[in-house]
Amino acid sequence: MVETVLITGATGFIALEIAYQLLKQGKYKVKGTVRNLGNKQRNQPLIDLVPDAKLGPPELVAADLLSPVGWEEAVKDVDYVLHTASPFYQSSKEAELVEPAVQGTLNVLRACSAEGSKVKRVIVTSSCASVAYGHKDFSPDHVYTEADWTNPDNVEAYTKSKTLAEKAAWDFVKTNPGHKFELSTVNPSLVLGRCRTSPGTSVDLVAQMMTGKIPALPDINLGVVDVEDVAKAHVRAMECEVAGERFILSAAVLNFRDIADILAEEFRPRGVRVTTARLPRIVGSLLSLFSPQMRSIMRDWGRRFGIDGSKAERVLGFEYTEPRRSIVATGNMLIEAGVVRTK
Repeated sequence: MVETVLITGATGFIALEIAYQLLKQGKYKVKGTVRNLGNKQRNQPLIDLVPDAKLGPPELVAADLLSPVGWEEAVKDVDYVLHTASPFYQSSKEAELVEPAVQGTLNVLRACSAEGSKVKRVIVTSSCASVAYGHKDFSPDHVYTEADWTNPDNVEAYTKSKTLAEKAAWDFVKTNPGHKFELSTVNPSLVLGRCRTSPGTSVDLVAQMMTGKIPALPDINLGVVDVEDVAKAHVRAMECEVAGERFILSAAVLNFRDIADILAEEFRPRGVRVTTARLPRIVGSLLSLFSPQMRSIMRDWGRRFGIDGSKAERVLGFEYTEPRRSIVATGNMLIEAGVVRTK
């Protein structure tokens, strides 16, 4: 019997790569939720993803994170749900991020636990944002693991939204003992690599470094991981015997400056003016008086930490893509898409 996988937010960066890997396997029927079935420009790349897919193209269904309507229909006859949908990162307003993220997650889980649902397992796409931020009492050499949680009271809106949405998922499972599905979460750090459609918000950092929109680099560290590894982790978390787990995904922790140096070495010979100038801390402090985004950056200025992504490799059985390869692939993709110009 062929099983069916539903991917929520199916036209997103991570979701498209998951769909591609599932369709190439040829083992599963794929369904995907989109906000507007009539948006051909956004939906067509998903339909055309694997033209020779053994079980045909993905079936699209309309569902909105903010509405419970449509989700029970979306999960009908579905065996697995990969919940990648989340509000857009561009907004900095808490009301536009936190409530949609939390309620969207709960709308999906309620549908999966409703009478008649056959969903066996749900994988929620969370983030390292729900693991490694908002703490004032960790030592500089602290290595974050799946046991750690972000303090939502000391972070900006996006990080808070990811943290509270994941907590809501785990709380739902704990407080609804009658639910019929297993739950795991995947917690990627900054996701880089090639997009299977037009570049999304996840690769904005690299785009801004390659176009001069970031004139100077703050002293910020963050984990990085390749989108192909993120998709692979979702599929394997869905298939493996182990459930009820969080899986951090991070190949390495890099400074903004490390990323920029790799980009400069690779792309300056091709005429790309990569930003490598360092932003002095005092300038960042002054800018933070006027910029909410800079205030958020200043909270983590110079913070050194580790992120342990080894559990995912060990349990799910894969090896991380080398970060340099992911960074260069992102740059090449941005050039091919016309976002970044060469000579």
